[in-house]
Amino acid sequence: MFRDKSSLIDILNSCESIERFIRNKSKNDFYNDEMMQEAVIRKIEIIGEASNRVSEDLKNRFPDFPWKKMRAMRNIMIHMYDELELDIVWETANNDIPLLRNRMKEIIPLVEE
Repeated sequence: MFRDKSSLIDILNSCESIERFIRNKSKNDFYNDEMMQEAVIRKIEIIGEASNRVSEDLKNRFPDFPWKKMRAMRNIMIHMYDELELDIVWETANNDIPLLRNRMKEIIPLVEE
């Protein structure tokens, strides 16, 4: 399904953008760079929104994938922005995003146009 593949590509592209934004950056760099923070947060929001657009059929094909977690993270960033902890954003960017990127690279070829 086109929308599924397109959404997965949006997730992959957002992961790659986040990795570019934080490449060779320290946690301190991240904490002191509001533009980097906002860019990473925005891409995580896009990941959550794109994961929500994926069809139930595709979600059922890959039930071990963290679809709900991605959507929940997006909701936290959108609706609880005033309580957002930068530690969580930094850890997500450094630990979860590379794993998500790798998983997207595995899944995308399995999805029809």
